[in-house]
Amino acid sequence: MVHKSRALNFGKDNQQRILSEKITPFCTIHPRDKMKPTLLSFFALAVMFSVGCSREDYAEVPVHPLQGSLFIGKQPAYGAYVTFHPASNVGMTKGNRPFARVEKDGRFTVTTYNSGDGTPVGSYQVTIIWPEDPEARGPSPDRLKGRYATPDKSELAVKVEATTKELPKWDIDL
Repeated sequence: MVHKSRALNFGKDNQQRILSEKITPFCTIHPRDKMKPTLLSFFALAVMFSVGCSREDYAEVPVHPLQGSLFIGKQPAYGAYVTFHPASNVGMTKGNRPFARVEKDGRFTVTTYNSGDGTPVGSYQVTIIWPEDPEARGPSPDRLKGRYATPDKSELAVKVEATTKELPKWDIDL
């Protein structure tokens, strides 16, 4: 704040008193107005997100329940991550990849949008990563040493039809 002082003459004894006037510069923002830019920014972001989420080119395609089993070296591949990479256009515009995690008995149920919902009809390259420690909360080395980690390395391919409910048992040798 800028202060301006002025001398005033009061009464007969010519005593002078100094009074201070507070002068507010024109660029000061009142505390009530400080919220306006924040609210405006919030509103602008909300509009952008609502427009972004209502894109017409986004669609969840129908999925069909799908299960399978994975054994490696005759033992259940407990904790392995199985991912289905579309080999052709299966209609998914969201970028999802159907995936599953192998249970202790070697079985898995595929998920695309919601837990266990299945996968869209189509052809897929399948990747597998089998962590050394399936209970690890962080990265764990791949027991398969990357042999099935990418679609171009993996030999596994499947074609899923609307009537496919169960994949043939996969038994991979180390």
